[in-house]
Amino acid sequence: MIGRGDSFDAYDGLWRGELARALALAAGLPQRIPSTPSFNDVGFFTPFYPYVESVAGARARRVLMDPKNLINFGVTANVSRLDFAVALVRGAGLEAEAQARAGESLGLLDETKIPYGLRGYVAVALERGLIDTVPDSYGGEDFNPKGNVPRVAAARFLMRLLELK
Repeated sequence: MIGRGDSFDAYDGLWRGELARALALAAGLPQRIPSTPSFNDVGFFTPFYPYVESVAGARARRVLMDPKNLINFGVTANVSRLDFAVALVRGAGLEAEAQARAGESLGLLDETKIPYGLRGYVAVALERGLIDTVPDSYGGEDFNPKGNVPRVAAARFLMRLLELK
């Protein structure tokens, strides 16, 4: 990960484009650059363009991240904790295990906020140290799927991804 301008902004949320860059590099994906951009919000001159195309574009060999919608990637939007967990599990090559565990009970207080089909990804990400839980005010553990991932935490989890590779 690199800074933003002259600072790291450790506690700001990680952008989706920043995650695309980190994943493309950490997962060792070959750059797959199409002749026309796959998404309206990530053009040729966007610094994240080659990375977004490599992890989510029309020619991506392995799709590690899903776009925000059919026409926009959401390059400067904060990545959610759920999207981060899914992307890192895919980047680690653990997608088959995650899919086999779809619908698994996680024992989290906000488990119902995690889509049934993605619970296996969260289970694998938590077990492998690719993300952590969030303590709630009642002494239990939440996942907070729509919450942001601070850049400093993302850096730690991305290092864990490299260890798993």
